[in-house]
Amino acid sequence: RSFGLDFKGRICYFDRAMAKIDRLKEEIGWLKLVFGLLIAIDVSLVGWLAQNYASSSWALVVAGVIATAVVTLGVVRINRIAYHRIKELRRPNGLDSNRPALDSRPHRP
Repeated sequence: RSFGLDFKGRICYFDRAMAKIDRLKEEIGWLKLVFGLLIAIDVSLVGWLAQNYASSSWALVVAGVIATAVVTLGVVRINRIAYHRIKELRRPNGLDSNRPALDSRPHRP
C-alpha cells in the first residue's frame, strides 16, 4: 500500500493495483482519441483520392496513396495497442489467461 495527500490535506491510502487500473483507463481514453482522429484523417484522404485521382498530378495521387496507407497502418496499430491495454485492464495482477480475472464464485462469509 502507498499513501498520499488528498485535496483537504488528509493522508489517504491507495492500492498500487488501483493506480495501475486508473493509468490504463486514462491511456485507453487517449488511444480512443488518437484512433478517432486517425479514422477521420483516413476517411478524408480516401474521399479526396476518390474525387481527385483523375484530375490531380500523379505525384500528388501517389503521395495521397502513401499517406492513406501510413494512416491506415496507424489505425491498425492503435487498435492493437488499445486491445492489449483492455486485456491488461481485465487482468491487472497478471493472472493466467486461462483463469477468469475475477472470482466468479459467490462470496461466503
